[in-house]
Amino acid sequence: MNLGHLIKYLEKEDPELIIPIGFNNPHICRISNNLCFDRVDLISVAEMLRAAKSILGQPFINFFGSHDVVLPTASVKLEGPIETETIGPILLHYMIASGFRELFEYSGKGKETQDSS
Repeated sequence: MNLGHLIKYLEKEDPELIIPIGFNNPHICRISNNLCFDRVDLISVAEMLRAAKSILGQPFINFFGSHDVVLPTASVKLEGPIETETIGPILLHYMIASGFRELFEYSGKGKETQDSS
């Protein structure tokens, strides 16, 4: 999946959906020259989409020291504390599928109901 596909995918999703494990803070990884996003917890689809759009067309100096810009064809990676993995359609599907609308859904606590006795 590339940056253009990622943006199109996220544009079709509910922007208010909260993703338990998502991504933000796009940057170019100096070692691999890949477009990477930091792994973050509890982020909305709207925030992930904003992050993806924010890096598009941004200038950077690539691994070889040449000036370049981030294109829609750039592959996208999820950078964790230990390793980096590709953000592909399957990973993105599971991220979105695990999303929820309200925080109580994630915590496992439902809305309290009053006893009418």
